Amino acid sequence: MTEEMTPPPPNGSNGKQGRSGKITAAGVLVIIQGAVWLLMAIALLSFRSSTIGSIFDDLAGGILTLATIIVFLIGAGCLWTGIALLKLNNWARITAIVIGAIDLLISVLTLVSPDGVATGLIMIIWSGAIIYLAGSAKIGSN
Repeated sequence: MTEEMTPPPPNGSNGKQGRSGKITAAGVLVIIQGAVWLLMAIALLSFRSSTIGSIFDDLAGGILTLATIIVFLIGAGCLWTGIALLKLNNWARITAIVIGAIDLLISVLTLVSPDGVATGLIMIIWSGAIIYLAGSAKIGSN
């Protein structure tokens, strides 16, 4: 009995589709963004535990604690999304676009403040890059 041999896939790829440069770049940007959010959560924690943070009354301390938890969850979510995007999950691509859109809205609001113009412009470029890279790339439907 003779078996027909199938030719190997091109470019030595084991038959699996590789990750595009756009997906890699979007994933790395989202991971960096998540790391920045986590650093902000650590800074809020240190502010909360410092002597400056101890002058807050219970309500302000509670609000600061809640803000720290929210910032931490945003950072963890960004890290999770970025890693999943590098693993070619389509839900992560869509989530990255949503994250970029929300950041873009926040960036535009930052431009209103005279002190936030430079930060707002950087955030607009960063968010626009995430939206463009994740939005223009195609990955599987998993």
